[in-house]
Amino acid sequence: MEYKTKAVPMDSTSYLSKQAAPPLLLTSAVHNLPLNRDYFVWSLFNSFYMNICCIGFLALTFSVKSRDRKFVGDLEGCRQHASTARKLNIVSSVLCTITTITIVVMAMAGTFHILKTFDQNK
Repeated sequence: MEYKTKAVPMDSTSYLSKQAAPPLLLTSAVHNLPLNRDYFVWSLFNSFYMNICCIGFLALTFSVKSRDRKFVGDLEGCRQHASTARKLNIVSSVLCTITTITIVVMAMAGTFHILKTFDQNK
């Protein structure tokens, strides 16, 4: 038993001309703006939990400025403020992480020192 294939024309004009309905003209009111991150959530987190020397608050300020610039349509201003917010977020995160690690290490060292002095006094 053999199956024969149908011959289908590969050119689109003959296929479209056989359709009964005319082609629809689609219009869109959506503007395709490039994706610009404003780092608002990261800035908010840094502002509440990692606010060393108010760097997290400054990052939040620049994030809001970036979001405002994006809303107005000033993409270059949006990119500049977002870049500043990103840098401030990185500095805030790194400083807070270093401070947290230092405090934990000092607390552990202090605990071991206290335990050692108690052992020596017995």
